[in-house]
Parts: sequence; C-alpha cells; structure tokens
Amino acid sequence: MAWLVAVALLALAAVGADVRAGVGSDDGVVGIAYLPGLLNTDRFALPPPPTAPPITPTLETPSAEPTPPTPDPTPVPPDEAAPAHYVSPTATGAGDGSFDAPWTLQQALSQPAALDPGDVVWLRGGTYTGTAFSDPSLGRVSFTCGTRGTAEAPIVFRNHRDERVTIDGEGNEVALFVQNCSHTWFWGLEVMSSAPVRTPSRAYIYVTAPDVKFINMILHDLADGINLWTAATDAELYGSLIYHNGWDETGGGHGHGIYTQNKAPSVKKIHDNIFFSQYGMNVRAWSTNQFVDNFAFEGNIAFNGGSLSENASRKFNFFVVGNNPKAPTRNLVVRHNYTFAGNTTTTPACNAFGPNYGAVDMRMEDNHLLGQLRVTGPYTNAVIARNTILGGTALPFITGTGFRMEDHPDNIYAQDVPKTGVEAFVRPNRYEPGRAHVAIYNWGGADAVDIDATALGLRPGDAYEIIHAMDYFDDRITRTYDGGGTIAVPMTGHTFAQAIGSTKAPVSQFPLFGAFVIRRVGPPS
Repeated sequence: MAWLVAVALLALAAVGADVRAGVGSDDGVVGIAYLPGLLNTDRFALPPPPTAPPITPTLETPSAEPTPPTPDPTPVPPDEAAPAHYVSPTATGAGDGSFDAPWTLQQALSQPAALDPGDVVWLRGGTYTGTAFSDPSLGRVSFTCGTRGTAEAPIVFRNHRDERVTIDGEGNEVALFVQNCSHTWFWGLEVMSSAPVRTPSRAYIYVTAPDVKFINMILHDLADGINLWTAATDAELYGSLIYHNGWDETGGGHGHGIYTQNKAPSVKKIHDNIFFSQYGMNVRAWSTNQFVDNFAFEGNIAFNGGSLSENASRKFNFFVVGNNPKAPTRNLVVRHNYTFAGNTTTTPACNAFGPNYGAVDMRMEDNHLLGQLRVTGPYTNAVIARNTILGGTALPFITGTGFRMEDHPDNIYAQDVPKTGVEAFVRPNRYEPGRAHVAIYNWGGADAVDIDATALGLRPGDAYEIIHAMDYFDDRITRTYDGGGTIAVPMTGHTFAQAIGSTKAPVSQFPLFGAFVIRRVGPPS
C-alpha cells in the first residue's frame, strides 16, 4: 500500500494533507452510528434480539476523530425449541401447521389462530407458487403477508434446516406483498421469477409494512430485488444476495437490486448484503418528492452495477440521492462498504452519495470505493474519513463540485489501483454464527488468497463451504479446516449463473475481485 499513500500525497501535497493507509481488516463489524441531527442516536444500531438486554448508547457529537462503534449483542436465532409451525409446497390447505400436516404458505402468511407472536414458521424445501389476489394497480400478487408479531416477539418465516425454499413469482407482477403486517422476519428464503421474458411487469417484493426484516435472503431475476418504501418504517435488509434484477430498454437498464426511500424518524438499515449484476443500479435510494433520510448502509459488497444491460447508460453500485432542494439527503451512515468497478462492463459502475443537492449530517467512513465517486455538495456537517477512494477505470476517480479533497484529508485518493498485494474483508453474520461474507481485492492476481479462519469462527475439524456469490447454488467448495489459521480461497476456476431471459454472458472481475459466502456446515468430527 506504500505506493498508494504516495499517490494520495501527490494529489494533496499542496494542502499538506496527512493521508493514512488503510489495512485489509474490518476492526469490529456493525456498531452504533452517531449522527448530530438525531435525537435518538441508538436508532441506527441493529437492535438486539427479544432475549437480549437493551442497548443504551451515549449521545455524542461527531468530530474529526470519530468514536469507535460499540458492537451490538449478537441476535439469537430461533430454533426448534421455539413454538414452531410448518409450511410445505405440497400442502393441501387442510393441515393444522404441524410437521406432518403443514399449512400452505398463504395460510401461514394470513396468521391462523395458532400462530402467535414469537412463533417460527419453518418452510420446507421446494418451490412455492400461487396467486393470492389481483389488484387493478398492483396486478397479480403471488403471496401477501398479514402477520403481526411484536417488537419483543416477531413472527419468523425461515427455511427449514438449510433446505432450498424458492418463492417463484412466475408471470405475476408481485411475488411477495408485505403491507398489512408488522414485526415479521423473512429469513433464508429465495425469491425470484422464472418468467422467461424480461419486462417492467416482472415480479418483485413490495414492502410498505413497518418493522419487518429480510435476513440472509436470495433475491434474483425479479423486476427490482426489493422495494422498501417510505411506509416501511424501521425496515432492515441484512445478509442477503441480490442479483440479476431488472430489464433492458433502448435508453438503458431499469430495475435495481433495491429501490428505497425513507423519512425520519424511521431508520432503514441496509447491512451486510452482496449486490451485483442488475440491469439498473445495485442500490438506489432516490426521491424527487419523498425523502432520503436516516439510512444506514454498512458492510455491503456491491459490484457490476448495471452490467446486465446491453446499453451504455450510467451505471451505479450505490446511488443515494435526495433530488429535492428542500429535502437533500439527511442523516446518512455509509460504513465498511466494498465496491468494485472494472473495465469489463459497457460503462463502469460509479458510486454517488448525496449529489445534486448535497447531504446534511453524513458519516462516510472506512469504505473501499472502487469506481468513480460522484459528489455535488454542499456536504454539511459531514465526517468523511478513512476511506479508500480509487478509480480503476477509464473514468476519473472523483467528479463533481462542492467536495474538496483537502477538506477531507484522512482518506486515500488515487486514480489507479495497486498492482501487488491483497486486501480481504470478512463480515461475520450477526444472525447465523459460522457464516460470513468476504470481499477480496486481489491486486496481484494470485490464484488463491488466504483468509483468517478465526474471523470466520472456524475450529479445527470444522467442515466449511466456500460459495462463489455469482453462482450461489452451484459453485461451492466443501473442505475441512485443518487448524492452520487460514483457509485458501481460489480466485480462478469459478462458474457463473446465467440471468433468466438474458443471453448476455455474466461479467467476471476475477482474478482482481471476488465476493464469497463462507459458512460452517459441520462440527468437528
């Protein structure tokens, strides 16, 4: 990294900036983010599970040297000991929700009398299809959620014992309609559309319900992966893989990994997801007549934004913009995110946080942002520090007005990427011990990269899987940890899933960059 510091110093020498090199570690995952414009600063922290003690953060004001985040308690996942019910794709509708007489999915989503707050609904493996209702504005809806848990006792819909559970929107316009419910979690489910033709009416997940969570989901080949609208207050999208969403038009790609808006005092948490290869943007938080307030983007990996489109339109990994002079982006946390843009796409993906009308009360810290950073201020009361901001493509590494590098000297700025070395970032999963997302910048092009096994929570003798994010269901390597301190992640020889209804070949960034899910699948023998 020494050459990188030198490049940054050359860029800032005129103002005597003190540029500090970053290291390839995560320094303690998700914590509490303190923003000056909020009365309740704890709202940006991931909440504890119902059985955990409450978090009582101290109110602080950001400074040039921000206070390190305080880790939250690790959520306790539901298990078979919790009040449990079962759902099966072969259920007849006459069952009572037991293992031998399961409900249909729509029965469970309608909250039968036996389904209480705090209960877990286990979905058996298989493909779930159907049409719950049709609406003149929404179209045909496959499944609709009507469950109501409580803050202390949410209702959880989760795949049973790691079985593959697929909700297929088929030719419907909405795969999952989440409006008339609250305090409901969806966990470990695949939601997709098998429709062979890509149009704007393709299925998606529509969310306007308050206090819902989507955890470790697989959302692909939809119109948008998920829409979290303003009414979906205090929603959380965590640990999910979101890819191959959208459709193409002459003017460019449409449909995004996530399309979202938010208004204070609600806080939306977009944490530890892997976004890649949409037709439109990976992450779109945007509004001209609503609000882009109180977002926490932490620990996300985003690459190949817009790469499925055949058109050379603008492409983004992150596009977080309040397009309203009276409502700029406010109270924004952008921390520990990792993006990549290469010259292997028609137009390299960019990152935008607050352009057009700027951002008020923003913390952008400890990110690796590869690809052009688009900035147009003013940035009012912003802490922008310890970021690595690189170009790596034919586009300038930064563009826009109202942002001066000399005002934010505690970052690395450079047009070119390193030619040697490795930076690997491990994000342990808060909900599933033994599971982690990994982003690898393999600057030297090595065939394999060693990852710290302790960060993954592996013990000698543990069986584990290395899962290539771009072919989640088929590119898996199973090994046993030998206790040597590291595991080797291959950066060559990988396969890639093909987007449904597309003939365009998937865009690979190997060997320079790769994203993986690594998880423990068995205890020591």
